[in-house]
Amino acid sequence: MKDPAHFVTTLEARRYPGTRTRQLLSPLSFYSAEYDETITAAPGFVFDGVSGPTLRGDGEASSGIHDWMYAHPQIYPRDKADKIFKECLKAEGMGWFRRNAWYSALRLFGCLYYGKEDHASPDSTDYYGGA
Repeated sequence: MKDPAHFVTTLEARRYPGTRTRQLLSPLSFYSAEYDETITAAPGFVFDGVSGPTLRGDGEASSGIHDWMYAHPQIYPRDKADKIFKECLKAEGMGWFRRNAWYSALRLFGCLYYGKEDHASPDSTDYYGGA
């Protein structure tokens, strides 16, 4: 029996004042049970946080993983990135209704952002962590 989906590491990020923008201070890793794969966003990666309304800051770590996958379309097809995002939200404890509402909105509007966001570190043009 394989492990359930879970975050391997916790979100450690710096938030830019007055924005939703965050920069990872350490690797952020998530294990997807559906794909039996671990996705790791590198330190220094800049992402825009949750695009929709949140309760208690939920979805922040999920957004970091999802934005990482959207920034790497050559590795992660959009449908896979969106399904893993839904797994991430469940792992963060988001309920069925909200999780599915967020996923539905993402499937409708994610095409506007997939592979198009510039997630460069403000301190460097290399956000891949040297990879």
